Amino acid sequence: MLDKNGNVAKSFNPGSVIRMTVGEMLSFANVNLDDRAPLSASGIPGDPPPFNRMTGALLEVDVELVNLGKESQVGDHPNPNPKPISNPNPT
Repeated sequence: MLDKNGNVAKSFNPGSVIRMTVGEMLSFANVNLDDRAPLSASGIPGDPPPFNRMTGALLEVDVELVNLGKESQVGDHPNPNPKPISNPNPT
């Protein structure tokens, strides 16, 4: 699992169950529900924008699972540059 900067944030052992919490995914994307939403989310001029927790946040996750098999090497991955998890509406 890559974070928003493309760094490995979490990895899984072969044969293990792939499991993550929503909190982990939000953290990898650098999204905090207690931050204020982007300024465009405020409907009233002069009022501070609402919190992400109140308006919601869009988290786009691109999942790519590959069964490389026992004899495959890491370099055999069909996509050597997977996209990191990202927040399409950064604050």
